[in-house]
Amino acid sequence: MVCIYCGHKTSVANSRSSVKSKSTWRRRSCKSCNAVFTTREFVDLESSLRVVTPLNTLEPFLRDKLFVSLFLSLSHRKTALTDATGLTDTLLTQIIAHNNKGIVTSKEIASTAYSTLERFDKISAVYYQAHHSN
Repeated sequence: MVCIYCGHKTSVANSRSSVKSKSTWRRRSCKSCNAVFTTREFVDLESSLRVVTPLNTLEPFLRDKLFVSLFLSLSHRKTALTDATGLTDTLLTQIIAHNNKGIVTSKEIASTAYSTLERFDKISAVYYQAHHSN
């Protein structure tokens, strides 16, 4: 990787993996200007996971779409933003673990989201189900 400040090569000074968010955190230092910065590496779900829609078409998986639907369902809570962030990560872990060769149906996503929300906050689960039922 190149330095974000001067464009020269960098080296990794420290690295940690996160199982929960399926990402890798790296502290990098530039060999030229001695700048230190942090990078995060994530799996590109948009290009590696596809969703079968109710119309039987394939679409790229959009993490933000899942996050927004959870956030709206949790909007009555003061901690909606942090709750939606955590639940999105939880659902992604479940979806990735149970997908079939990179393909998941929108119905499976909705079902997983509903059952997770039901354990977390029943009001949010009811709201989610009302807006995501076929």
